[in-house]
Amino acid sequence: MSPELIPWQLFNSRSLWDIGHQSPQQTLSGPLLYDVRSAVDAAIARLNQEISAAVSRENRKPYTRADLLDGRHRYLPGLGSEYVINFVGRGSVRTETVRLKRPVGQLMSSKSKSGSGEVIRLVVPYYHEPKTFGAFLANLAHLILEKNEPLELLLIFYWRGSPAAEASEVLRDRKRVGAALDKLNHHAGRTVARLVDEKRLFSRGHALLRGAEQPGANGGDVLLFFCDVDMFISTDTLRRCRTNAIPGKSVYYPIVFSTYNPSLRAMAWDKPLESPWKYHPVTRDVGFWRDFGYGMTCQYRSDFRRAAGKYLISNTWGGEDVHLFKHHRRTGIEVVRAPDPGLVHVHHRARCDTSLTPGGAGWCGGSQLLTEASAGTWTRWVHKMQQGRLSLVVPEE
Repeated sequence: MSPELIPWQLFNSRSLWDIGHQSPQQTLSGPLLYDVRSAVDAAIARLNQEISAAVSRENRKPYTRADLLDGRHRYLPGLGSEYVINFVGRGSVRTETVRLKRPVGQLMSSKSKSGSGEVIRLVVPYYHEPKTFGAFLANLAHLILEKNEPLELLLIFYWRGSPAAEASEVLRDRKRVGAALDKLNHHAGRTVARLVDEKRLFSRGHALLRGAEQPGANGGDVLLFFCDVDMFISTDTLRRCRTNAIPGKSVYYPIVFSTYNPSLRAMAWDKPLESPWKYHPVTRDVGFWRDFGYGMTCQYRSDFRRAAGKYLISNTWGGEDVHLFKHHRRTGIEVVRAPDPGLVHVHHRARCDTSLTPGGAGWCGGSQLLTEASAGTWTRWVHKMQQGRLSLVVPEE
C-alpha cells in the first residue's frame, strides 16, 4: 500500500483522533501515551540542541512539553512509525515543526513453548443462574465429550448472593446442578467436574482462592482458567490458554467479545433469532470488545499464588480481578492481553438495584443501553418504531 494512502492520526497533549477507531477521540493513556511522549521528548531535545547557543546568549527559554501544539502520527507497514510534531515558536518564528521516524528493526525469533494438551482446571464461581448454567454446561460437555478437550470443572456453589433468591429455590438449584455434574462425569467415564459448596455470601475473590487451593496431579503445577458461567468457550480459546500461559514467564488475560441483545438485533435487522451460545462473527452489530474487564484469565497455580493474597477476598463482583492483574504486572511477569474471538460473554440484561442513588441509577441505566445494542441497531429500531412496525418495549434475550 502506498504511504500516501495511509491516513495520519492527529494528537495533542491530551487526546488522539483516529478515523479507524470506533471512538473518534481517544484519551492518551497507557502505551499510546508512552509512544507519543517519547516522540515529543525526542523532538524537544532536537529543538533545544539547535538553539542551545541562543538559550545562553539571549536568555531564551528552552522548549518543554508545554510548547506542544499538536502532531500527527502514522505507522507504515514494514517501514516503521512516522511523526510530524508542531511546537510554539520563539521570537519571530511562530511554529517549529520536527519530523521523526522510528524505523522497524530486524525481526528476532525465539521458541518459547511447545504446544501440548495439558489439563486445564476451569474455576467457576456460581450463584443461582439455572438458565445460564444449563447452556454453559452443554458447551462444556461438547468440549469434553466431542472435542476430547482435557478439562476439569471446579464449580464453587454459593448458597447466598445478591439479589437474594428464596432458600427453597437455591436448594432446588443445588440438586439440579449436582445431578447435571454427576451426569457429565458418567458420560465422560471419569471425574471431569467437581462441586464445592460454600454457605457464605457469594465472593468472586474467595472462589479464585478456593480454585487454586489444590495442586495438580502428583502435587505438580496446574493450569487454571478463571471463568464465569455466562461465557461461551471455544477450542481455539483453550489452545490460546495453553499457549499464552507459561509458568514463571507469562499469564494470559484475554479480551472478551461481549454480545448485544440477540432478540433486539434480530428484530431490528429482520434476521432469524440465533442461539447466543455459539461461535459468533465479530462485527460491530453483534457485539463489542469488553476491554475494561480482567475477570477471565489463564495462569498457572504457581503464578497465581505468587501474585494473590487475602486482599482478593471480596463480597462483590468487582475489584479483585483488577488487583490480581496489577500485582502480576508488578512482579515483572509478562501479561499477555489480546482479543480472543472464541471467548464470548453471552448477553444478559444488567439489573439496576432499586437502592442506588440517582447518580448510580443513571449510570446503570446508561450502561444497560450501551450493552443492549450497537448505534446502528438502535437507529434501525427507532426507525421501525416510527413506522409503527415495532413497539417501545425492548425484548428480553
